[in-house]
Amino acid sequence: MKIIASVKTWSRPAIAGVIGAILLVFYVGLALAFSGQIPSGTTISGVNVAGMSQDQARGALEKELGPQLATPRAIVVKDIEHDPLTIDPTVAKIAIDYDATLSDLTGFSLNPVHLWRHIVGGSAMDAQLTADKKSLDEQLTALAGQVERAGEDASITFEGSTPVVKASSNARKLDVSKSRAVLLQSWFFGKEPLTLPSVERPAHITTKEAQEFVDNTLTPLLAQPVSVDVKEKHIELNPEQLADLLVIEHKKHFLINVNPEKLRSQVDTAHPDLLTHAKDAVISIKNTDVSIAPSQEGEQIDADDFAHKLSHVVETKNRTITAKIDVSQPTLTTKAAEELGIKEVVSEISTPITSDSVRTKNLIVGSQYVSNTLVKPGETFDLQTALGPLEESRGFRASGVFVNGFSSKALGGGLSQLATNVFNVGYRAGLEDLAHTPHSVYYDRYPMGLESTIWYDKIFVKWKNTTPYGVMIQSFVSGGKLTTKLWSTKHFNVEVHQGQPYGYVKAETKENPAPDCSPSSYTKDGFSVDVGRTVTLQGKPVEDSRHTVHYDPIHAVTCPHKEPHE
Repeated sequence: MKIIASVKTWSRPAIAGVIGAILLVFYVGLALAFSGQIPSGTTISGVNVAGMSQDQARGALEKELGPQLATPRAIVVKDIEHDPLTIDPTVAKIAIDYDATLSDLTGFSLNPVHLWRHIVGGSAMDAQLTADKKSLDEQLTALAGQVERAGEDASITFEGSTPVVKASSNARKLDVSKSRAVLLQSWFFGKEPLTLPSVERPAHITTKEAQEFVDNTLTPLLAQPVSVDVKEKHIELNPEQLADLLVIEHKKHFLINVNPEKLRSQVDTAHPDLLTHAKDAVISIKNTDVSIAPSQEGEQIDADDFAHKLSHVVETKNRTITAKIDVSQPTLTTKAAEELGIKEVVSEISTPITSDSVRTKNLIVGSQYVSNTLVKPGETFDLQTALGPLEESRGFRASGVFVNGFSSKALGGGLSQLATNVFNVGYRAGLEDLAHTPHSVYYDRYPMGLESTIWYDKIFVKWKNTTPYGVMIQSFVSGGKLTTKLWSTKHFNVEVHQGQPYGYVKAETKENPAPDCSPSSYTKDGFSVDVGRTVTLQGKPVEDSRHTVHYDPIHAVTCPHKEPHE
């Protein structure tokens, strides 16, 4: 008997299935083999992490990149010149986001792109950074304020009768929003300063707009004279005079205005008595009487109307303007002067004068300049300003002063007595003491500790009128005394405190090397004294102050030997 074996033949689909299964197993096996390591050739912000696990890569990044996140990073802002700047990453809490940086580089994945990257090698990547947005923006905003370059609008000035345009420039500042992204994307890019973007803001008034106004309006306007009819008189303004009047402003577009004071001055120069001037009420004190010379209204040209007509000269071709006359009001009306309440003496002081007639002359002259000085509510009185320049042409003479511990002479010598009196009337009326400096040595003619000297541009006497009333100074020399009064309406109650001298310092003998040295045997010991005041208003405390004044000794003076003149 013959036995024949049967052989089953595999179909092509079956064979393909087997091969596919084998390949799938191989593919999955390959994916599993690569799942735990980073592809070869991979760098992150310059750090080689090829073949590492995530933990190993994290350690490498911390070691290599961590120090760069612990120290400030130098930055520059594009298109702006500025001093060196830095961003502190620790303040902004800039840190590497390890999950975002490493998560796609390892782990099991059947994605062919992922597998292919392992086979052919990885690439250069950047570490992903995070930051505290608020802290980072605060740093960037502060830097923006430091480097901001202010823009400048175009403007128009005049050289004679020629209008000149000053070109505009655009503002530029750090772009905070874009800079945040640049910092987080580029922190590890090299060691050179990071360049952050800036943003430009165009000028509000451009050079083009200014030049068009010059070409279309100002140049034609100033090409010829303009005639002005003021009441019954005719005035011609040449281009130079006209340009001197103009005030160029910009409100949505350029506008012509005129300086009313200069316009009035040109009219007064041409016809001095054509327009009447407003007169302020004048408050004055003579002896014991307060008088008010009434105010008067005046006439003035309506500057707005004049500017409006001037603006249309080019358009209308009419170069003759009829000035509109308005009533001008005084700065201080009679009613306002009366309401200032200058009616009574609220404080006064008298101090004895010396036998030095030149010194007394300075006090008389100084009192004349200071008397009738009006200080309105809220205003500050400054003795130097009230006296004006110390000049012989104004009546001042050289007399005795005390400089660096020795007697000398200076123009206006003796005015410290007026300074003492003026300080006292303000102090004793409860006004705010802004500046006073007691003498370095004590003179018996002054209130102990409650006095002041003055030295131009160095030592001042100032007080502020803190009452709702005006105050006015009256000062004069009479009966061997300098008397100074403050007129107003009584407002504060003031109690002045003056203690007894203590802490005496013995006088000695000193040599004065100055060329104008004058020997003296007169001496006075130095000492200290406590002074102050209590100020109340309707029973409520306003000020309760005390301070100590120190006086140096007045030493006897000897002079170096001088060779006799031949």
